[in-house]
Amino acid sequence: MAVRREIREVEKQLEAAQQEFTSVSEKLRRTAQQRLNIEEELMASNMRLKQLLGELKEQKDRAAEQALAPSGENELTLAELNRKVETSLMRVLEERFNDEAFTAAISEQSALSSTDKVRVEFEGDEAFWSLRDNYTFEMLLHDAARYWDISPSDGVLNDERGAIWPNDAYVALELQRHSSACIQLKLKPLANRLEEESELFGADDEEERAGDDELDMYDFMRTAEAAEDTLLIAQLKGLPSELTNVQKLALRKKLKREMYYFIAFVVLFIYVLYSRRTVRDAYQLQQSISTVFTEENFGAYNEKVFLDIATPEEMFEWMYGPLLDGLYPLTLYNGLPVPDELKGYVMIYNKVIGKIRLRQLRVREGEGCALLATTGVTDSSRTDLYVDSCYPSYSFDARSNASYGPAYLQVPGTGFTYSSAEENKLSDDIMGEVATYDGSGFVRDLDNRNRTAYLQALGELRSNLWVDRQTRAVIVSLNLYNGNYNYYCVSQYLLEYSAGGTIIPSATNNVISRDIFTSEYFQYPDLVSKAIPEAITYACALLFLGGFLRRLYRARRVTGTFRVVLRDMWSLLDIIFISVLLVTIGLRLNYYAMEERQNFDPFLEDYQEMSKIASAYSLTFVLESSTVFICVVKSLKFFSLQKDLKLLQMTLGQAVKDLLVFVAMTVILFVGFVVMGLNIFGMQAPSYSTIVNTLGTLFLILLGEFDYAEMNAVSRLWAIIFFIIFVLFMFFVVLNIFLAILNDAYTVVHTQHIWEELERRKPSSLLEKFEIRRNMWRERRNMARINKLKHEKAKEEKRKKEEQKHKGKEEKRKNPSQSMERLRFAS
Repeated sequence: MAVRREIREVEKQLEAAQQEFTSVSEKLRRTAQQRLNIEEELMASNMRLKQLLGELKEQKDRAAEQALAPSGENELTLAELNRKVETSLMRVLEERFNDEAFTAAISEQSALSSTDKVRVEFEGDEAFWSLRDNYTFEMLLHDAARYWDISPSDGVLNDERGAIWPNDAYVALELQRHSSACIQLKLKPLANRLEEESELFGADDEEERAGDDELDMYDFMRTAEAAEDTLLIAQLKGLPSELTNVQKLALRKKLKREMYYFIAFVVLFIYVLYSRRTVRDAYQLQQSISTVFTEENFGAYNEKVFLDIATPEEMFEWMYGPLLDGLYPLTLYNGLPVPDELKGYVMIYNKVIGKIRLRQLRVREGEGCALLATTGVTDSSRTDLYVDSCYPSYSFDARSNASYGPAYLQVPGTGFTYSSAEENKLSDDIMGEVATYDGSGFVRDLDNRNRTAYLQALGELRSNLWVDRQTRAVIVSLNLYNGNYNYYCVSQYLLEYSAGGTIIPSATNNVISRDIFTSEYFQYPDLVSKAIPEAITYACALLFLGGFLRRLYRARRVTGTFRVVLRDMWSLLDIIFISVLLVTIGLRLNYYAMEERQNFDPFLEDYQEMSKIASAYSLTFVLESSTVFICVVKSLKFFSLQKDLKLLQMTLGQAVKDLLVFVAMTVILFVGFVVMGLNIFGMQAPSYSTIVNTLGTLFLILLGEFDYAEMNAVSRLWAIIFFIIFVLFMFFVVLNIFLAILNDAYTVVHTQHIWEELERRKPSSLLEKFEIRRNMWRERRNMARINKLKHEKAKEEKRKKEEQKHKGKEEKRKNPSQSMERLRFAS
């Protein structure tokens, strides 16, 4: 019984469907009849339009004949004639378009009125294309997509039933088989989210904001990832990638969001870097120390400063002069003696921590060098030599550890007995201009408060020839603390004794902050101003690392290899950026865990070596500053979000290969000039004495800063030859080649951009102007009709609602008991 009942219900549904099919067929028949009637009317309208165009053509021909005829002062140029004819034609068309019947007939014209044309409809607009041999629907799709400025992969050609035309089918053949069929360009479901396609590059801000609002967070991220996967596959295969407009918009939005995050991180990182050390305060501290010890004058006529020291006598004069007065001042500025509580201070505020260390490094006689036979003459009785021995430059193998001087001074701590780097607690080397010096040597520590003991020690060293021919370096080291800034200053004054007999002085003042991650660091206000921003910086570094690893995982999952990501320039820059960032964090934590920093006690009276702490502190800030520079380079990635900046980015990308070749050529030429300048002027000119000095001097010449008199003093002939050749090659030739490479790259990119703009630009011929005007008028008419329908539909809905409400009130008034039963049943 149940089966029979279901059969009867199915038969009823079938009968209802047949009746509905009959009614729909009748409606289609009437619609087809109406269409035939409209087509006949359109044929008549076409005839009128052709007649009008014929009249306009005749007028144009007459005007051309009049222009060609010699009419004296009324003679017109061809351009003026074209402008007049076009103006007249547009005026006539405007008048015709004011006729509503004429414009309605033109706007509803079908493709059947022309057998060699095919019509495509898109969102209320239409366009015609000429039918050619072997013209497929795929070609038609590309032409239509280009006309309406959409991506071909976003659209599909449908008929009136919604079926998709096959891409490989011929348009003419299919239209002959289905003469009543129409062709409509439809956007795919994903593309329908965008109501209006906008240019992805060089678009206005309003269009960009409108496009950004139309994609929600999840959809645009998913679309962007899909687009990135497509790009990875295309790069792996070496093929050009074709992305849809939606994918390009998603990638653009993702890049924009990444830019906002990156800017926020850079601002935070710079703030954290500045909060750890104030550069201005550090500069003022080291400047005060330099003023006392290196800029104060000494000598018989106060004509020398520290950097002018050239002999051992001048070194001791400096120790008896600025060094003594800076460490142990006798009186205050008012002439009164310095009180005990101010002793041990430099420039009032800078407390000397521990003792002051004098350290000498020596070499063994005749070690690492040998006198040639030509330096002496040997006969039967004796050998005469120019010199008795040689003394090499300082090195680890040639250093001397033998005690010297009087026997009573050959005890540890007097300056005449050797002590190793482990005993001195100095593991870092000091790099000078002549050699690199380790932490060993002959050490003498001086009291920072006792002026008499200091003078006695200097007198003892000077009188017993502490410095002799075996001396290669004297290092004066002291540590200071400034309570106003809470900074330590590690001062080292290096005096190198060259094998030529002169002294090369240099001074370094490293300002450091020993306190890191203290208890006060995690309390207000340092908790808000320092600790939390630094923790956020570390978290951001881990997020950058996680994002890059995720990108590698996706590349491996999609393409099966990491090579696609690693070949990308921006990915390589990300690797450098993340690596340097993680190294800076590691150095920061390593500085906190350093044994020397934790064991440092400022209350000890002995000398404490802080050079290793200063080196670690300085290296941390150098790498953090390098991270900021890498961030600046990484910001070039976001230039593609703006049209003008993108041209600059594309210019650099276009020129990078030529620039690499140019850099290689420049390096080769520059090395040649460096070697040439070193050998010609290096023996007499200080600016060319070493490879590094020569390199810097030649760079300054490229910048227009040079000392020609220094070269001229060595050799007038070679000075002018070298200068002219260098300037001609490196300045006029090489530098102009560099500018030419950039200019050529910019020309190529700019020309390509102009052609792309011309391809996207709408045509402006007379016929196309006619089509544009017709489409604009039809769009206005359609909008008015739609608004009218909406208004009528709203009125109808309002009327039905009022009728329903009135009907309900009437039923309620007539049958109150039935209404109560309904309410009870509903409850």
